[in-house]
Parts: sequence; C-alpha cells; structure tokens
Amino acid sequence: MNRRLFLSSVAMLAVTATSPSFARSLSGSLPWAPMASDPPMQVLPGGWQFFTPQEAALVEAIVDRIIPADDLSIGGKEAGCAVYIDRQLTGAFGTSSRLYTQGPFLPALPTQGY
Repeated sequence: MNRRLFLSSVAMLAVTATSPSFARSLSGSLPWAPMASDPPMQVLPGGWQFFTPQEAALVEAIVDRIIPADDLSIGGKEAGCAVYIDRQLTGAFGTSSRLYTQGPFLPALPTQGY
C-alpha cells in the first residue's frame, strides 16, 4: 500500500464517519399527507376549444380507430382522447410556449429543421 492510497482511504473513512445519515425507517404512518400536491384539473367535456366541429369529428374517428372499443373496455372517443388532444392544443403545448422563438438566429442549412 502506498501513501496516496492510504491517505485517500483514511479521508474517505473520515468523511463517511462524520456525515449525518438521512435514512429513517417508516412505520405507523406515511411521511406525507395524501393528496397534498396539486390534484389534476378535471376536464369537463363541453364545446371544442381548438378544433372546429368537422376537425373534432375527424379526431374522434381517428382515436376510435387507434383505440377501438371491445367487450372489455371503451374506445378512444368514450375515454376522452379527442377532448384531451383538443385541450392540449389549446394550452401551452399547442402554443409552443416552451419553444424559444426569439432571435437572433444564424443562417441554417435546409436540413436543420425549422
């Protein structure tokens, strides 16, 4: 054993021996309150917010084709998939609020996308 290996092992032992332990055992009750976070907002079916009635009918047909109803479960339209897509396109995802669109931009190659 050389001096460097000995000093590094002693230093590691000193660090682990003096650091506080954050482990605890849980018994009896949960360490958090159930439903303490923000619950998801309930989506109320109603008028379309993003789609026109013709687009909504098309999206409902698409989600019913992708998620067909059978004897064990409901289809995509009944599950609210079209309403979910409509609300997502109305919100931050549809408006690209997290996409940086301010300049200045350098000239790009045609293969680099928008």
